[in-house]
Amino acid sequence: MAGRKGALILDTARQMFLDRGYDATSLDDVAAASGVSKTTVYNNFEDKEGLFRAVVLSVTERAEQIISELGATLGGDEPNCERGGRIKARRAACIQNRRNVFRR
Repeated sequence: MAGRKGALILDTARQMFLDRGYDATSLDDVAAASGVSKTTVYNNFEDKEGLFRAVVLSVTERAEQIISELGATLGGDEPNCERGGRIKARRAACIQNRRNVFRR
């Protein structure tokens, strides 16, 4: 996947796969919703299965990042009350930024 259009297609496909499911999501629909041609979709992703694999990889990488950040938040030698404050602050930042596994 290359560049801004590839990222746009990936984000659009992720949401469409979540909303509609794999079978009900076509590359034509992804292209139209992304505002790109079907050729652009194929230039970035070999086929529907390749696009789906890229979506799953992207979501998995994001989940691993969140888990790593959470591990760093939970780790440390400070007392539990101080660690709890860091966890609360981190959770508030995540909510404020609307960051989760399925959204950027």
